[in-house]
Amino acid sequence: MWEPPANAKTCNIEYSVQIAYTNDTPIYVEKTSKTYHLINFTSWIGCMTYKIKVNAKVDEAESKFKEKSLQLERVTKPPICFKQIEKETSITMKCDLDPKETSLCEREQIIVDCIAFEEQNNGSWVIWQRTHSQNIIHSVPPFEICVKDLSEFTNYTCSAVIFNSAGNSTPSEPVLFHTKEGVPDPPHLSITEIGSRSIYMEWSEPENIRGILIGYDIMIKPKESIYFIPNITECLVTHNPCSHWEPPSSYEYRFLEALPMYKYDIDIQAQSRAGSSKIYTEKITTHAETPEQPRNVDLNVNEGDKKNYDVNATIIWSYPCYTYGHIKHFRINFTGVPYADLNNSPHTGTENIKIKDLNDLDYNYTIHDLKPAFNYTVYVSVIPQQTDLDASSASIEFISPEGYPEPPILNKPTITTEKSITFTWEEPPQKNGIIKSYQLEVINEGPMYSVPNDEECHRTLQNYSYSLPPSPNSFAFKMGTPYHSYKAGLTALTSEGAGELGEYMKARTLESEPEEVRRLTENLKIQKTEIYNVSIMLSFKYPCNTYGLFEKFTISVDGNRHNCTNCTSDVRESDILNKSEEYQVEFSNLKPEYNYVVSVKVHTKNYQSKISKLTFLSPSGVPPETEDIIAPVPYDSTKANYTLDKDLFNAEFGKILYYALIIGTVDENEYSKYGFWDGDENSWPTIQKAESVMGPYQATPNLWNPFEEDRKSDLYVFVFGDDSIFASNKPLEPGITYTLKVRGFTFNGYRDSPTVTFEMPAAVNLALILGLIFGIIGTGILLGFMFILWRRRQQWNMKKESIKSIPLTPMPVSIKRFPNHYMALKNSNEKLKQEFTLLGTMSNEVILPTYDGLLPENKKKNRYTNIIPYDQTRVKLVDINDNSSMTDYINASYIQGFSNNIEYIATQGPLEHTCVDFWKMVMQENTSLIVMVAQFVEQNKDKCYKYFPDNHENMELENGICIRCCTELDFKTHIVRTLLVQKDLQQWTVTHLQFTDWPDFGCPEGSEVILEFCQIMREHAEKSPNPIVIHCSAGVGRTGTLIALDILLQAINREQDIDIFGTVLNLRRDRKNMVQTEKQYLFIHTCVNDALENPVSVQTGIDLLSEPIYENVNDIKKEYEDMDESKF
Repeated sequence: MWEPPANAKTCNIEYSVQIAYTNDTPIYVEKTSKTYHLINFTSWIGCMTYKIKVNAKVDEAESKFKEKSLQLERVTKPPICFKQIEKETSITMKCDLDPKETSLCEREQIIVDCIAFEEQNNGSWVIWQRTHSQNIIHSVPPFEICVKDLSEFTNYTCSAVIFNSAGNSTPSEPVLFHTKEGVPDPPHLSITEIGSRSIYMEWSEPENIRGILIGYDIMIKPKESIYFIPNITECLVTHNPCSHWEPPSSYEYRFLEALPMYKYDIDIQAQSRAGSSKIYTEKITTHAETPEQPRNVDLNVNEGDKKNYDVNATIIWSYPCYTYGHIKHFRINFTGVPYADLNNSPHTGTENIKIKDLNDLDYNYTIHDLKPAFNYTVYVSVIPQQTDLDASSASIEFISPEGYPEPPILNKPTITTEKSITFTWEEPPQKNGIIKSYQLEVINEGPMYSVPNDEECHRTLQNYSYSLPPSPNSFAFKMGTPYHSYKAGLTALTSEGAGELGEYMKARTLESEPEEVRRLTENLKIQKTEIYNVSIMLSFKYPCNTYGLFEKFTISVDGNRHNCTNCTSDVRESDILNKSEEYQVEFSNLKPEYNYVVSVKVHTKNYQSKISKLTFLSPSGVPPETEDIIAPVPYDSTKANYTLDKDLFNAEFGKILYYALIIGTVDENEYSKYGFWDGDENSWPTIQKAESVMGPYQATPNLWNPFEEDRKSDLYVFVFGDDSIFASNKPLEPGITYTLKVRGFTFNGYRDSPTVTFEMPAAVNLALILGLIFGIIGTGILLGFMFILWRRRQQWNMKKESIKSIPLTPMPVSIKRFPNHYMALKNSNEKLKQEFTLLGTMSNEVILPTYDGLLPENKKKNRYTNIIPYDQTRVKLVDINDNSSMTDYINASYIQGFSNNIEYIATQGPLEHTCVDFWKMVMQENTSLIVMVAQFVEQNKDKCYKYFPDNHENMELENGICIRCCTELDFKTHIVRTLLVQKDLQQWTVTHLQFTDWPDFGCPEGSEVILEFCQIMREHAEKSPNPIVIHCSAGVGRTGTLIALDILLQAINREQDIDIFGTVLNLRRDRKNMVQTEKQYLFIHTCVNDALENPVSVQTGIDLLSEPIYENVNDIKKEYEDMDESKF
């Protein structure tokens, strides 16, 4: 407030009010018209001197400023503070003053207040306050103020107030401080549960955390075990301390990796960001646990005397690494149970083994008296001292060695046949192991019948040994000889070996059909008398084997004369009851020119042998006397006609084969009335005459018979004196009286007819001239005939010389030597040819009749006219009482096999009209196997009629026979069929094997397919004792080759010597021409050689088994000429 100017002349005065520093620098200017002014200035600085200046202005005039000094006494402005240092329990802040006030006012002290706060869950505030004062009278700003005794990890708001004489300033702007974290107190640890391998612990939060708790660090430190641990590398394992971290929210921990019976230190620390608390430690010991099992458990079986079975086993083991407590002892438990003798009791035992010095870690225990063939389990247990703990065991298993079995018990045989004995047995009472096999010894003690004491019947008794499987406990011994005594012993075998041989069991085979008599021969006794007087002496030997008790021989002689309707049969029978080494029986008063069959059978108590047959043809005799003959009738001076009657001579003593017309003069009677000859031209009787005369002559040639078989007339006109036909029939002399007699010839005798005379008329000389001419011509013809005869004799002599050069009969060859024998034969064509020629020569010596096959009613049943079965070995059909046969004939022959019994029937391929006969034979012989070695058509020629239907079809034949083909399997080289044959209510199942690998123009490649086929055939043949029916087309070529191979392969299987020559020769004795060609004969050698050298795969290139092709011919001579040329 101020007074207006005194000299102011107006009221309109404007005042200017200023506040200025002492240097007149205005800091505040304001205009007003009033004489007072309220200064609104807030920027005063305490303790500073200011000038208050006012002047007046009127219009343009302005007065000087009137001033006055002013000093304010007020508190200082609040300091400006900021953060300097933050520590755990203290903070340092720096405060400064306004620079304008720094030297104006006096300051006494500065007070700092720090307020701590923390928000609680209920939203209230808990405040901690720390006040700090500091004297700053003589201090120069800025000031550092340290506030102590604060709480760690706390948020503080700090502000400063300055005090002076005027009072205190307002608080400074608050400064936010955050004390650093501190180390927490250690938590309190409690061990609440201790196991053998687990420790359960709990703890409480630290009393003072002093920061943010981030977790707990737990250290589990193993110290030492309180039990013995072996000081070996295997057992030394370092147990390291285990550290574990738990979050701050966790107050428990279960440690599961503790070691039993071990001392542990357990440390725990609380962790904050500032660091770790002090360690809190607890010491504990874990509990005991089941010990570890023994180490290195092993076993040694000590085999002693196996016969007495002294066998023991030693168990070895080592002290365990960790027993997890104190152990009391070891315990051995063993149990053995039988795996062979199941009725045996188990073998058990228990033994405690004391703990030794702990420096010796190895233990052993021996189990004595082991039982054979037992499965043993041995337990080695560690027994702890603490009774509530289980033992720990290690086990080892072993099988005790097998021992030798006791002998099995043979039962008395209950099933026996002629050749077999079925042995059964019980297992050994004590097997002592698994029976691997049985060894059966069968000893032949010899026949229960008498055997001739000669070399031919000497047989080495063969014993047999068989290795048999353990099951079934039976064996059919099939190699027995009928009515022989046998004893059998049986041994059981385990893996250890064979036990003792049990007691022998005796048995015998049943009786069987006896063998035939041996060396049946005949000796004809011929009395060359006019009255027929012929007898036969039969000789034979006692059979080697009667296979039963001998009773008698039955001998029958059955004679028939063929083509003789009025001739009766000649049948004789005789029995011989006595025993002897050799026998001779004479039958007298034989009938002339009879075909006799001698049959000898051996009879035992229950059986009779096959018939031993011998056939012979009794010689013809002298024809009986004839009636007078009719005299010739001359028709010119040199010729006369004579009519010869075919029935002039009676054929009672033999068929009249030839005639001779003997002519002479009245004084030239020929003395002979009857006589004997040998049936050939060399023995043709000469004309007997008186020494004083020129002698009669024979007008006809030798061996003359004008009555050919196809001649219808029984009369023949002969012209005497016509030498144009026979040179011996010279012209008769005119005017001469001649005598004529006719001589009739049987095969062995002849008879002259009564003599008749006739007289020739006189003739002119021309006749004599012509007679001389014809005589010369006849002489030339006779000389030519003699030259031809001489030439043939020379050829025959050469042939005989060739035969003499053929070596002796080939001997059987051992299996070992056969390959060399084969190569020698194969590489020498001459040697092969000689041997095959010798085979043919010896085959031709087999002279057996084939009359039955040549009978008119049977000829049509032969496919080829030159292949006829021998009467002695032919198959006779039994059932002939139907419209299809009317005869017992079929072109089929019984063939002896490897056993010397009839094993085969060789037959021709059936014809359409013999198909029924073929199946009747199959049913009659009860045949279960037919082998066909041909195609139905080969080289465009029919070889065999298709006698069975196609697969799954039927064939119905006359006589009620029905055949069905049930199955047909084609194996490329052969076909296997199953045929069902039915007649009436009877059925037969027949296996049909057809070999098909036979090209039209050749033979199979190699021997492999033939050998394989033989094996298949043999496997089927073994299923039945009845004969196999084998056929090709003629039933001799391929059929003979296959049969020979089958016989020889059986010999090889029994390791016998190989006799190919003898085998084929024996086949030809049963059926002619068996094994037809030289190539077939060589192929048999090849197959046998290949079977020996390579029984699996045989390859060869021999062109064999091309059979002769037989053709029907009318001319018998051409048949025999073509036989060598024919190929089947």
